Amino acid sequence: MVLERLIGGLARAQTFENALAARSSSADFSLVDGLRAPLLAGLLERRGGPQLLLAITATSRESEALAAALAGVTDAQIIEFPAWETLPHERLSPSAETVGKRIDALRTVKAWSAAAELVDGPPRKSIILVASVRAALQPLANNLTDLEPITLTASGRGYDLTAIGRQLVDLAYSRVDMVTRRGEFAVRG
Repeated sequence: MVLERLIGGLARAQTFENALAARSSSADFSLVDGLRAPLLAGLLERRGGPQLLLAITATSRESEALAAALAGVTDAQIIEFPAWETLPHERLSPSAETVGKRIDALRTVKAWSAAAELVDGPPRKSIILVASVRAALQPLANNLTDLEPITLTASGRGYDLTAIGRQLVDLAYSRVDMVTRRGEFAVRG
């Protein structure tokens, strides 16, 4: 946390302290861009204990800027939840990177929630999930985190290629002789 004393300094201002005091109630805040990250970090800090905070911004660009700013004022884990680059009526799939980031964010939140149920579990950090309005409103299937990811290492040996092929088919990949586009796989060797 680079700017750890910033929140304490800002809390000396009465309006900032009033905003922090509203942490236990539903409140709307209007503030300049430079105060978004410190206010969210201060609200999270004042709540005490590990918290999960969903921060929604107007645009994807604003969510990226907020995530970068939050990294400087809090030690909470910052997770970006990107929006699909495609619209629902388009016949295009979102990029694999975007899909992967969204699923990874959901898995992280699910693991964090599961750890909350453990009495003697390891200490948890707070999480701030940052999303644009568009990302937050895009539909999610309720079983996205049920399937475990397939993890392969470079130059790894001893993999059961038949089982991996079945898993990929279960994940909606298409088995082809030669891969030409996203969502296809071929077994070699």
